[in-house]
Amino acid sequence: MEKDTNPERVIINFTKMCALDCEWCYVPFDNKEISIEKLISVIDRVSVLGFRSVTFGGGDPFQFKDLAPAIIKAKELGLFVHVDTHAITLAKSKENSHLLDNFIDLIGLPLDGSTDKIHDLMRGRIGHYDLIIDKLLWLRDHKVSIKLNTIVTSVNEFDLANLEKLVRKIHPERWSIYQFWPIGPAVKAQSNYTLEHCRFLESIRRLDYNILDGTVVEINASESRRRTYPILNHLGEVYFHHEYPHNEFQYVGSIFEKEISSKMDELCILERDQAVSRYSTTNKYEETNNLP
Repeated sequence: MEKDTNPERVIINFTKMCALDCEWCYVPFDNKEISIEKLISVIDRVSVLGFRSVTFGGGDPFQFKDLAPAIIKAKELGLFVHVDTHAITLAKSKENSHLLDNFIDLIGLPLDGSTDKIHDLMRGRIGHYDLIIDKLLWLRDHKVSIKLNTIVTSVNEFDLANLEKLVRKIHPERWSIYQFWPIGPAVKAQSNYTLEHCRFLESIRRLDYNILDGTVVEINASESRRRTYPILNHLGEVYFHHEYPHNEFQYVGSIFEKEISSKMDELCILERDQAVSRYSTTNKYEETNNLP
């Protein structure tokens, strides 16, 4: 029997701008205005097409002042809601606490080094490491599950073992480790950051998963991410990571097109196994509080 390859998750990137200027970032920023009405219609369409989870990424979703209605709408439609943030614009507000406790299932923050020197070098912003640690401590008082995102490049690969020890102390629900991929705008940074696949695997093999005590470790080699899920911008334009050997985005069409579902199904291959368990119907808090 032929496998069902219909994608179940979608990423909506806020591509207008970003407060960070990471040299290796793959997001094609376009300075296009964001409309809450348009964004809500994109989320509605995502639900109608049968997706089960949505990731709000960027850029950074929290830079958009009308983010809350979009997240609430996604949750009301029954979607698993995942938000990735650089945390700079994640204010410690009552409004955000309400979102985190009631409408966001999983929140991801970057952590690219075990020290401020390494992480801040990767992110191109002095003080970002301290900000991330501070926001992680604040998030621990909320019901939302936490995911740490690490980009492994030639700049920080030597630090992965030390970073593992720090992750153990933070104890997130998930640690997602990504091999740097010079795709889209990130092509310009490949000479400074590219890490060959064999070196990436060697770095991963040095990790001792036993000390992570329950944290799910997700390993994401660059090639494993091709054609596994659609990427949207906040206007509903649909892209995929192009098929090998092209390191670019393949434009598919608008999420509102009549035939867009069949186009996406045709391009998508099965979701990579290591990412599947990110998305469940309940978050950690709900699971632990409904045990008999």
